[in-house]
Formats: sequence, structure tokens, C-alpha cells
Amino acid sequence: MCGRAVIDNFVTPKQVTQLRNIAEIGMQNRSKLGGPTIMDINTGFVRDIRPVPRVTEDGGMLCWIKSLLTVDLIVWTAVRVVEKIRMAVMKEFDLEKLYFSAPTFITRLIGNESWTPSEIHDEYW
Repeated sequence: MCGRAVIDNFVTPKQVTQLRNIAEIGMQNRSKLGGPTIMDINTGFVRDIRPVPRVTEDGGMLCWIKSLLTVDLIVWTAVRVVEKIRMAVMKEFDLEKLYFSAPTFITRLIGNESWTPSEIHDEYW
């Protein structure tokens, strides 16, 4: 099955702000020199043009999780929005079951003419 659905006003402006906050918290200490920054919202893993931080490094996964744990409402919003998406897809396509898998990525792309991809994972079309 293949399909597409567009639903206007699916989430509230407040939920959009809270979801953006998740991305901003997770990517706050990562490079802004150009190219992609990729964050898994389930684990806090962040990858960009710099080496991947270890769990204990500043700006690494541990800091990200601590930041989000202080903002439980934001995390709860993300869980509710993901469930809302799942239910809408099930309804739209008349599905009895639907399972989302992890990882769930948020990607930030920063344009910079002097930046060049260092590996295939850095290329976006």
C-alpha cells in the first residue's frame, strides 16, 4: 500500500513550539558551520560534522537527556503527537495496526557554500 494524506491544523501552535524546543535543546551544542545535524529523539544521539560525542561529554547524550527531563511537558507533547500521527494514519488508510519504529530522526540542514559532504550520509537531495 502506498498513499499520502495532508491534514491542516493537525497539531496546535503550542505543540509545534514544544517540538521545536526538543530539536533546539538536542542540537544546541552542535556545529552550525553547514551541512546536516541529525538527532534521534528516542535516545538523544546527535550526529553532525564534528565527531560523535561520548555519553558523558558536554552537549552529548547525557546532557541532552538531562535537559529534556527537566521539561517533562515537552517530552509528553512529543509522545502525544507521535501517537496522534499513528492514529491518523491508521484511520486514513483503514489499518487495524500500525507500529512505528525507532530511531525517529529530526534533521537540521544549514546551507553553506564552503561546506562539502565528508561521507554519503552527509548528502541530501
